[in-house]
Amino acid sequence: MKIAGLILYFLFLSGVSTAQDCEKYKTGKFLLIDKNYEDYRLVRTKNMQAEIVDGKTFEFKLKWINECTYKLKPKRSNAVALPKVWVYNQIIKTGDDYYIVQSWVEGTDEKLKMRVQVAE
Repeated sequence: MKIAGLILYFLFLSGVSTAQDCEKYKTGKFLLIDKNYEDYRLVRTKNMQAEIVDGKTFEFKLKWINECTYKLKPKRSNAVALPKVWVYNQIIKTGDDYYIVQSWVEGTDEKLKMRVQVAE
């Protein structure tokens, strides 16, 4: 019984530290590290995320679900029509100047992991 209590305690502590690590990534400027794009920048505010991809800007409505998970939905103002579905994003690992995010589209099981770097 004591072992089970200790395991729950350590799981709780690890969850708390992860939540604190995600706080610094809720707003700011970031670079998506992906071999398919030379220039993929993110600008995130409290309620919006802009993605600048090879000079084209796409805006998304942003809603935080919990400390490390948020969802994005394209705004109508985008020049290119994007599907109006939620894209879920969960920060699964953090570092001093980067995080790893796992993303999936609402209603699908396929998940994609990406590294996002803090922009200077």
